Parts: sequence; structure tokens; C-alpha cells
Amino acid sequence: MRPSPSSLPPAAWRTPLPGSVPITANWWRAFGDPELTRLVEAALAAVGMTGFERRVPHRMSLGQRKRVALATVLSMDPSLLVFDEPSAGLDPRGRRELIELLRSLGQTLLVSTHDMRLVAEVFPRTIVMDGGTIVADGETSRILADDALLERHGLERP
Repeated sequence: MRPSPSSLPPAAWRTPLPGSVPITANWWRAFGDPELTRLVEAALAAVGMTGFERRVPHRMSLGQRKRVALATVLSMDPSLLVFDEPSAGLDPRGRRELIELLRSLGQTLLVSTHDMRLVAEVFPRTIVMDGGTIVADGETSRILADDALLERHGLERP
């Protein structure tokens, strides 16, 4: 087990353990796999984060951190993406960028959200759940036009 950084002199913090891969800005290149490099670079490009390979997360906006996190998942080439309140905490520009990004993805999206504007703009099908039970499933425009349904389940029209 490696000792905590606080118990070591500063030079030891940068010394990798034998057999470990040093953490660098382009850590994936340490594996020497050109396919992995291609996947990571393509994922960063897909979320509009090309050129951010060397940026540390605490120097990024919340929206940028969310996009880098998504790029991490996209580099694994999944067929299904699951999001929980993806627009939470985003400013209007970040929200608009998220909507454009979600529209551009080719994967199936499963999204849990209370952001009905996001739902209206991105998703053709909506499933409304309340108390762990499906209460509506259908075309988004039809569901969002049903004021009684939305009110019964604590939702609002966009």
C-alpha cells in the first residue's frame, strides 16, 4: 500500500510505484495502444472538448466537467447512455450546449430529469414515473400537452 502524500517528501509524490502507469495529462497514451488514443480523441471531439486534454478538472466550468465525464464514457463506445438530471446546475449557455450534444449522440439515451424543456427539445418518447411506477408512456408532445397528468405527478409544462 502506498503511504499518503502528506507523510512523504514532495519528490515522492511524483514517483510512481514499480509497475504502475504514471498519471499524466495524456494518461491513455501510456498504454501504447493507438486504438485507445483514437477512441479518447474522438470522444473528446464528440463533446466539443478537443484541446482540453491537459486541463485539470478544477480549472473547468461545471458544463465542461460534465462533457469531459461524458467523453470518458463515450470512449468506451456504449450503445446506451444513462443520465441523471444532466441539466442540473448549468447556466443557459451550458444547458443549450448540452441539448445540442444530446441531440448529436447516436446512442440510446435514458434520462431521469424534471427539466421538461429539455425533454420537449430532445426526446421523442417520454416515460413518466411517480413513486417507482410508470404512469405514462408515449409521444413526448402528447404527454407534455396533458396538463392534468403533469399536475398529478408534480411536473409542469415547459
